[in-house]
Amino acid sequence: LYIRGGGMVFNIQFGYALMENFILFIESGSAVFLEADTEREKTPIHSSQREHDMGISTLGLGISWYFMPANFHVTPVIAYGDTTFEGGLIEGDSQGGLYLSLYLGKEWWVSSNWGLGVSLFGMYGRDMVEVKSTGESHNLRHMVFGILFTATYN
Repeated sequence: LYIRGGGMVFNIQFGYALMENFILFIESGSAVFLEADTEREKTPIHSSQREHDMGISTLGLGISWYFMPANFHVTPVIAYGDTTFEGGLIEGDSQGGLYLSLYLGKEWWVSSNWGLGVSLFGMYGRDMVEVKSTGESHNLRHMVFGILFTATYN
């Protein structure tokens, strides 16, 4: 199965600076894709079953390494994730799987405690889902790319 579409990502991180410029954190994330288009390799999908709403929820652990004084950061995250589908072909939750994310970003201090920034974001995940009409199981590989705006409190 191929599912494509635009969406929105929201991630929140809570962490602690273990040493200067090195932060360990937990992350809770979600990505929502409304009316994503679904395709199948071997057999066509009826037009009434092509559109799905899809949500990805993750919970993980990550680190941020800041390169000063430029205030650039590299942030990898490893997480457990679950995908929820609502649509004509697939309905319900996936079995869950491993997700890896990477942020490359830049922040600007706007006060003594707050920074605003922008990050390039990429996420890759593996999961499994079952098609309700046939009972077929499909391995899912998620690839999500985007630009995120960030706010950091220090």
